[in-house]
Amino acid sequence: MIRIAFEEPATGPRIEAQLTEPGSSPDGYFFAIDEVTGREVGTSRGRLDQVGGGSVGYVGTVGVLPEYRGHGIAGALVLQTVQYLASLGLSGAILYVENKNTRARTLYEKMGWRPVYRTVHYWRHLQIAATGRPS
Repeated sequence: MIRIAFEEPATGPRIEAQLTEPGSSPDGYFFAIDEVTGREVGTSRGRLDQVGGGSVGYVGTVGVLPEYRGHGIAGALVLQTVQYLASLGLSGAILYVENKNTRARTLYEKMGWRPVYRTVHYWRHLQIAATGRPS
């Protein structure tokens, strides 16, 4: 589900490793399940982060399978994640979204999230040539 929803590689061990991140707990993981098929169709997670000497909630890994988008699932997952973070006594949370993901940005802003800053990330596929150096 993660590979399809995010269109990126994911492995069981990488996903399991998230549980060892500081501030993570199995209680902070949420899933939307299709009641007819039993299929996982969406996910989100919340964790406790330390920022500037204080605690803040982090909302991440919000994704819904393409054929289930537009039905309020992502919003419900974010809301459940925020409620979980509030239950930990947190008064604020952050999330990150790619600038090109206009659907997610629109959803978050409708839910009351406000952009604080934008950042530029660089990405490069690495192919190791016969020389052993990236080509």
